[in-house]
Amino acid sequence: MRTLNILFVTFVVFSFAGSVRADDAVSFCKDGQDLISQGKYDDAIAKFKQAIQKDSRCAEAYFQLGSIYASKNMEKEMEEQFQAALNVKPDYLDVYFNWGIICNNKGRYEKSIPLFKKALTMKLESSDEAKVRSGLGWAYKGKGQIDEAIAEYRRLVELKPKEEFSIKTLAGLYAAKNKHREAVEQFTKLIAINAPAPKQPEKPGNAIYYFQRAGSYAKLKMPKEAISDLTRAVQLNGQYRDMLPKEPAFQPLKDDPGFQKLLPAKTSNTDKEKTKK
Repeated sequence: MRTLNILFVTFVVFSFAGSVRADDAVSFCKDGQDLISQGKYDDAIAKFKQAIQKDSRCAEAYFQLGSIYASKNMEKEMEEQFQAALNVKPDYLDVYFNWGIICNNKGRYEKSIPLFKKALTMKLESSDEAKVRSGLGWAYKGKGQIDEAIAEYRRLVELKPKEEFSIKTLAGLYAAKNKHREAVEQFTKLIAINAPAPKQPEKPGNAIYYFQRAGSYAKLKMPKEAISDLTRAVQLNGQYRDMLPKEPAFQPLKDDPGFQKLLPAKTSNTDKEKTKK
């Protein structure tokens, strides 16, 4: 199976190898692709329509027309062309995936979820499965179906164990469900992925993962671990010190001397008077 092409309301170059369509339909499709690359979308539309006139079963031409209509926010026309492509080629993975992504971008999760689920019924390479599950997890998350989103992102992390965005999303989903032990596990992975090379300083970007893991530790009533992580977060990025008093997750730590040492220094009344003058 060829690699899944991701549209994201842009355009992709397709391989026509092994096609059984007429040569002139292939030629029109290639001309349409060239016009897309030049930004001449209306001319490209004409070429893809010519391809369909030559071969009414030219699934790629329908898909490309749908892609152009998507970029023009012509939703009805887009759906008609995508559906026409599926009528010709029911297992057209690119259509299911890209149509799903477009629906996700519009918040139409009730439409995108069945598209992604249909794509997952096909025989997929692991890289393609990861892309589809990412879209499906995103849709479930957007719809508020957190348990279903967790299941998709767990599988996604299995497929791509070092992809930071997926691990970060999974950690956040676990925290949202108060599954803080699982969240700690994912934040720990993120910190390990971003661990510095020997004799190199740790990157300030890791501060957020220490900060978030500390929140889960606080929820788990593990103050020692929480304060240790907060200390590291503040060391890496001093801005996190100012966030400590405002973060509800750290309320259980407010009377802990270790936590109090991390809080920003309070401005004295004398300092306030000087500031006014």
